[in-house]
Amino acid sequence: YPTNCDKELQDVMVSRESLLKYGGSPRMTFPDISAEKYAQHGLKDFMYIVPHYQPIAPEVPGAPGLWVTIEEADHDGEIRRLITRITTDSPPLWQYQGQYRIKRAPSLTVGEWAKQSVALRRIWAKRICDSKWGNPMRARIYARRHQLPNPTSRELADIIARKRHESILETDVNQQLSCGAEKLAVYTMECMGYDITFQQAIVDEFANRRTNLAEAKVGIKREVEEESVDGQVAKRRKKTGGIMGKEDRLYKKEAYGKSDMFDRFSDGEADQPIYIPRGTRSRPGASSSRLLSQEL
Repeated sequence: YPTNCDKELQDVMVSRESLLKYGGSPRMTFPDISAEKYAQHGLKDFMYIVPHYQPIAPEVPGAPGLWVTIEEADHDGEIRRLITRITTDSPPLWQYQGQYRIKRAPSLTVGEWAKQSVALRRIWAKRICDSKWGNPMRARIYARRHQLPNPTSRELADIIARKRHESILETDVNQQLSCGAEKLAVYTMECMGYDITFQQAIVDEFANRRTNLAEAKVGIKREVEEESVDGQVAKRRKKTGGIMGKEDRLYKKEAYGKSDMFDRFSDGEADQPIYIPRGTRSRPGASSSRLLSQEL
């Protein structure tokens, strides 16, 4: 799909934090946007994808792709503002791909699941066991093992409430997917448009955050230099746990909040967004291929 966006702007990637002003959890595929945030910007169609376990997700703006998920949710026909994680550097960088229509396709077959790499199958089994959204699948597996082949919603809720589903491990999930007792849903992804104004806004936000962080670091450096003139460095180290101790606290409190939940900015040029030419990258045939990954 032609984005009609200047390539230098289109190819800029940003940190996940640059998108926090729009609201929602930074760890959700479809973050819930509060009424307050929605009133500020009018957007609530976000979709975040990590290629680590979505290897055929679009990674080039406008390109087609596939999205695989559990059977629980129904997103058929939705149009989403797709943002894909492109790098795993520090910080990991994300790129806006466009406005994508996600359309339900036939679920992954036993044969298709078997063709996936061992690593990818392990990743999915682990994600299902580690995430709340995987609880219904684990509860169904538990029910079948205890003579409940067709459990009701109430019975599944009771299993989860009693935490009995936690006895279902990654190997159990993988086995059930391998025999077809459980399946993963597949959605095709087709780009329907590209919001140039949105891309410019998140690029500007990323640049501003990098500038603010650089200025904070410069201020700390000057403070340290001034204290060293007065012979207070040793005293300050003892009080604060070292020069880096204070910088880390400022870094977390003023710029990022809880650092273990968010990306971190690099120490590059403060006033320049990150631009990585990616014109040769493509996903030919992604919309028709159902082999998620030959290797991971």
